[in-house]
Formats: sequence, C-alpha cells, structure tokens
Amino acid sequence: MEIPVGGTITWANEGSTVQSVVADDGTFDSGEIAEGESFSYTFDDTGIHQYGSDQEPLFEGVITITESGEALQDDQSGNTTVVPADG
Repeated sequence: MEIPVGGTITWANEGSTVQSVVADDGTFDSGEIAEGESFSYTFDDTGIHQYGSDQEPLFEGVITITESGEALQDDQSGNTTVVPADG
C-alpha cells in the first residue's frame, strides 16, 4: 500500500479473537485490538514500513510513505486494512 506523508491507516479487527498490528521497526504497535475495534496510525515521515501481528504469524504487509500522490485504497471507505480473523 502507498500513502502520502500525513496519511492515516486504520486496521479493523473483524474477527472473533484479539489481534494486533506491530511494525517490524517498532514505529507503531497497536497493542491488543478486540473484536470490532480498530487501530489507526498517522505516518509523518517518508519510508517503508513492514508490519505483522503478534497473534497471527501469516498476517503481514508493507506500507510505503511518499512525499505526495494519491493513496492506494484497499476498499471504498479509504485506507482500512482488516486485521485477520481467527483461523
């Protein structure tokens, strides 16, 4: 996913178990995200951020923060990434 500096990403837990979203470089850590809850993070600097989940080892992603440009959107509501549901 690519977003401009100042863009915000929201991860929503649509599963039935607690999840998390953690940047590999420690930039952000959602803590536990309960069912139906979400976590948002605003990116203030350019760079590439890889992330995963403490609860779901197969959940991973990459966010590229650029100086300008249009954000690529996962869905019609904006920059929302769904946290994995339980297996």
